[in-house]
Amino acid sequence: METEVIEAEQVNVQGFLGQGGNRLVLALPQALPAPARRFVTARAAYGLATQLPGGPPGLVTEAATWTQRAGRAFAAEFLAPAQALTERTRGLPVHETQVEALAGEFQVSPAVIRHQLQNFRIAPITL
Repeated sequence: METEVIEAEQVNVQGFLGQGGNRLVLALPQALPAPARRFVTARAAYGLATQLPGGPPGLVTEAATWTQRAGRAFAAEFLAPAQALTERTRGLPVHETQVEALAGEFQVSPAVIRHQLQNFRIAPITL
């Protein structure tokens, strides 16, 4: 089998999910901060759950495809459930410092908390 190498200025691959013998392999960049590592791992879990048996390896990317968007939504809800955020905020406006605190509590990035608050219309975010 031949291999073609394509060089690109910027590759937005955040993870690779494949099989190595009789085990699953998730390859992540070394420099990924812990919250991002958890998020990419949860996205890979989505990929694993929706992958056909014996299917091709999967990539975790920043692409706007349906599969990548669904993986991000799954990871956000898995790691920072909307119901839990609703209980903590009680629908009141959330200050950016509270977003940071919630991110620490759920061990995700503040962006995940912001997206959950906005996407589920849980609470407005104030500066």
